[in-house]
Amino acid sequence: MAENIKTEQHYYTKDFSGYRNEEDNFVANQELTVTITLNEYRKLIEIKAVKDKEEDTYRGKYFAEERKNEKLEKENIKLKNKIYELQNEEDNEECEEEYEEYKED
Repeated sequence: MAENIKTEQHYYTKDFSGYRNEEDNFVANQELTVTITLNEYRKLIEIKAVKDKEEDTYRGKYFAEERKNEKLEKENIKLKNKIYELQNEEDNEECEEEYEEYKED
């Protein structure tokens, strides 16, 4: 009933032209492979293309929001500086008025 399956270690060598070469289009003995139809393959490619397009769309939206955020941060800093300058300008005017009054006395 239950048969023992004997496994042996096999060593395969393949000459690749470089480290980053993606030549993975060969099948070795005892390697698990799956056969799919051309229509299934086309469907997989279509799904991957749609996902890649969605990813690019979201990446574009992310960078657009990032640029918008940077622009708003710069505007915020400018407005804070302007508020600070206006507050100090009022203080300076008050100090000048007090100084003028002091000089007159």
